[in-house]
Amino acid sequence: MEIIRALLEADEDGQSIRYKTEQGCLPIHAALRNRVSTEVVQLLLEADTRLWTQKIDEEADIYTYYLGFIPLHIACSCAASRGTIALLLDKDVDGQTLTMSAKASLMKTLSFPQTTSLSQSLARGSVKGKIALHLAIAHSSDETMRLLLKRSELEGEADDSIFQTCEKDRTALHMACKNNVSPDIIALLLKIDREKKTTVLPDRNGMKPIHYACDHSDARTKSIHLLIEAEKKYNGMNKFNQHQPFKIHPSGQFPSTHTPFWYACRSGAPPSTIGLLMSQSDFSFKGFERKSMKIDFADVVNKHPPLQRLLNQKLSSRLNIVR
Repeated sequence: MEIIRALLEADEDGQSIRYKTEQGCLPIHAALRNRVSTEVVQLLLEADTRLWTQKIDEEADIYTYYLGFIPLHIACSCAASRGTIALLLDKDVDGQTLTMSAKASLMKTLSFPQTTSLSQSLARGSVKGKIALHLAIAHSSDETMRLLLKRSELEGEADDSIFQTCEKDRTALHMACKNNVSPDIIALLLKIDREKKTTVLPDRNGMKPIHYACDHSDARTKSIHLLIEAEKKYNGMNKFNQHQPFKIHPSGQFPSTHTPFWYACRSGAPPSTIGLLMSQSDFSFKGFERKSMKIDFADVVNKHPPLQRLLNQKLSSRLNIVR
């Protein structure tokens, strides 16, 4: 930190803070990429602010793209501390960076140091079109996600944050469910979405958030319950344009018979999740034509008596309807 301070003080006109590499990398980009301390980030941001106040026509460092990413994108992708994220947001007085999208296809273009555990995980997925919240959901802490959502609400950008999609047409709720984040974050995303419309939006594969939430061996039953209740609320508010709660979008690459229950069984989700899905009024065995799926489901039911009783109740009620 003292070395950075000394270098900045030695630069009489303060221009070095704006020097870029051939690829367009500013000191702030390099610092965040290498996960420096919050104190160093503060020194760099303050130095840029001093220069920016003298040259209003120049763009501040927090809005400058490097290989398709602004500083906030890099910070969220590198699991930067809450303090570092807060500094970047504090400098952005109008909340513009909250909805600025990444322009690159792969995060590997940033060449993260191989010493970080993120270097390989970031290289695997496309991030084009993602905003800071999307990147934080995949790589940062619950604390950072809460901070971003809180700032979005304060800046009046909450709706944009939860409805903005990446190139795969996924919202923040899709990504949160896909990454199996804590129920508290799911609840916060649903709270911001007053009409609960994000629960029924399909992505490019025709997947709704609940499909992703169920597709985990450690699926969070509380999160799935929140999604089910939110979707019921949406359907109640839109009686003339109801989405079927458990039907996948027909244009998706997966068969329309693949329901959240199917994904839960395929992934070996906890019995509590299986039971919750079975207890729904529109529960069905669609997509269970394959013998292997039937065997896997039977194995789960045989090991858990409560599921046996629930299954018997479901089958009995349907037999009574037929009669």
